[in-house]
Amino acid sequence: MTAGSPASILGDMDEPGPPKDDILDLLRSLAPLVEFEPAASEGDIVAAERGLGLSLPDELRTFRLASDGVTTGIELNSGEVLPHVTRLVWSVAEITRNREPQPLVPQPPHILFFADAGVDGILFGHPIYSPSSVGPDVVWWDPLDHRLVPAAPSFRAWLQAWLTGALTV
Repeated sequence: MTAGSPASILGDMDEPGPPKDDILDLLRSLAPLVEFEPAASEGDIVAAERGLGLSLPDELRTFRLASDGVTTGIELNSGEVLPHVTRLVWSVAEITRNREPQPLVPQPPHILFFADAGVDGILFGHPIYSPSSVGPDVVWWDPLDHRLVPAAPSFRAWLQAWLTGALTV
């Protein structure tokens, strides 16, 4: 194994990795250069939910207990691997920060955003149905025309559709 190879980025399969979770397994199968942040603690999640005034959807909450954010790397034509190039799923802290008012492009307040699509400002999130209820379905928001578009019925379905190219924005 060479330094910078995909296997070295992911680590030896015998070494301890992030906790087992079927969504993490799905990510590993779809994005070979996926990198998991350490898990959030139950206390971190409870504190974030308290600060947000919302409970995270079950799938997103369970995912956080296994990994508090995900990045992916890319492999260049030369074979060199650049780790942590793309932020796939934000951390609980990033989700909380994103709920703060945005001065340049106000975001819809009834969406709990958890990821972006890159540099174009498109965001992915869960609809907030009541002051404390966040739905499991995922939408995407376009800041240029302020439209919300249904993306997937769940966080897991969104990950799969986004990583396989079945969902494009």
